[in-house]
Amino acid sequence: MPNGFLRYDISHMLENDKTDLELLLDHVSGDESAFPEIVRRTSGAAWAVVLKITANEEDAADAFQETYLSAHRAAANFRGDSAVSTWIHRIAVNAALACVKKRQKNLTSELTDLEEIEVQANTAPSIDLVHPSDAHLDVSRSLALLSHEQQQTILLVDMYGYTQLDAAEILGCAEGTIKSRLSRARRSLAADLGHLRPFTIDRNLDSFREGTEDE
Repeated sequence: MPNGFLRYDISHMLENDKTDLELLLDHVSGDESAFPEIVRRTSGAAWAVVLKITANEEDAADAFQETYLSAHRAAANFRGDSAVSTWIHRIAVNAALACVKKRQKNLTSELTDLEEIEVQANTAPSIDLVHPSDAHLDVSRSLALLSHEQQQTILLVDMYGYTQLDAAEILGCAEGTIKSRLSRARRSLAADLGHLRPFTIDRNLDSFREGTEDE
């Protein structure tokens, strides 16, 4: 066995024995082999979450890449108040949500520029005339009107099924803050999308309705 391979094999075995935190500290100290091991350990979970949130592989790939670029750059700022895997999971969620927000913004901008879009200024459309694509646009536009924090919260809890506790851990805030953001976001969405309530287009609209009725 070549000596170079033996040194690599021993080094790799030693890295496998280290905790994620020890590897991150090694990376901050300049060990170039430490971060790839962190990626190897966490990439499966990171890919799963970005794919779940973005719902397409192209955006997921962008979010996945941004996750580890951000983690690589921010490693020295890691406070150690959570597991390294949780920290990377949080970065992955934020990267994926940023992709979703960008996609919604681009979609809204493109559709707004189309001359074919007719705006009914004086009357709300009847339920029978609401087309699923129109409803999707309405939802996207209403989400875009929420604050960044409310968008993150409503997407995590009502669209992607995270518990309020999990969302609080991911977004780095108190569970009570998540509950407050949900309440305000659901009320805003319910007001903007009231004409869609009886029309079953997106199951998440039912979640918005139920959330406001419970409060």
